Amino acid sequence: MSTTSTTASTISTSTTSTTTITDTSTTSTSTTSTTTTTETTSTMSTTSTTASTISTSTTSTTSTTTTTDTSTTSTSTTSTTTTTTPTPPIAVSSNVSFCGCSNFILSLTSISFNTTNAIYQWESSLTGQNIWYNISTPSATSSLLVASQASSTDYRCQIFVLFPSLMNLISSIVTVTNAFCAPRVVSCAAGDTVNDFVLMGEVGTLIYDLATGCAANSYDNRTNESVSLAGNMSYVALVSSLFSGDKFSVWIDFDDNCVFDSSEIVANRSLNATRDTPVIVSIPPIGLVAKTGVHRMRATLSFIYVPSPCSLNNTLGETHDYAVNILTYTRKLYHR
Repeated sequence: MSTTSTTASTISTSTTSTTTITDTSTTSTSTTSTTTTTETTSTMSTTSTTASTISTSTTSTTSTTTTTDTSTTSTSTTSTTTTTTPTPPIAVSSNVSFCGCSNFILSLTSISFNTTNAIYQWESSLTGQNIWYNISTPSATSSLLVASQASSTDYRCQIFVLFPSLMNLISSIVTVTNAFCAPRVVSCAAGDTVNDFVLMGEVGTLIYDLATGCAANSYDNRTNESVSLAGNMSYVALVSSLFSGDKFSVWIDFDDNCVFDSSEIVANRSLNATRDTPVIVSIPPIGLVAKTGVHRMRATLSFIYVPSPCSLNNTLGETHDYAVNILTYTRKLYHR
């Protein structure tokens, strides 16, 4: 008799897949389990026993999948250079008006540009005409001294900037008008004064100043007094001073530019000491110099030196200003 015993042994193979995910991406994970069954048969007999053994081994395989998402961040640095166009500067003048008796200086304010090696070119135009002419050579100096101007004038400055880049700027415009002004202050306290000034003109007009003495600041504005004189005619004025050695001159501003030019002098002579001296006042013909109409007349006395309308040469003397009306006049010839 024989007995057969059957033993079933189970071999399990387990596969585990582990996925590690970094970042927000999704990875699909699949797990597969496989079961293998092995049958073992044991046979026994009386005569002999044969044992057959099947060794069961369990293999566990673990598969780990790691997914790493590497994020690369690129940093870009951009260097930006911003170029700002400077604001044009403002042109200014040391005097708002010019009278021929003092210089004035043009300069710039509100400068926002790089002045390194900048070049300045001043220009002028008759007021309101906007027709520009150079009045200086290009210079590294931004200011300009102006000694004279014939009439009301506009000024501006062109600036050539080299840094940080080459550019051309034009300043604002400053206007300098022409206006009458008193001459330089001198002294008449010692008696160097236009004490008497008498001038008879046309149509019954007359300036009749006697013993006027020494005015404050040696200047007497008497433009409320007027005389009418005709072109191409001469008149005799009587002038006196309170000191000896004085000289006397008269100018008429025929072109009304507030400047007494050398071509506008109408009288010039030395005075007798302390008594009236006849002085010839000669009016040029109406034309290039003399102009009809009302103008300003300046009478200046100077000690020793030749008078100037601005008293630039002397330290002693006095000046009077008057009004004069220049006429076109032809004397009538009367026949008997």
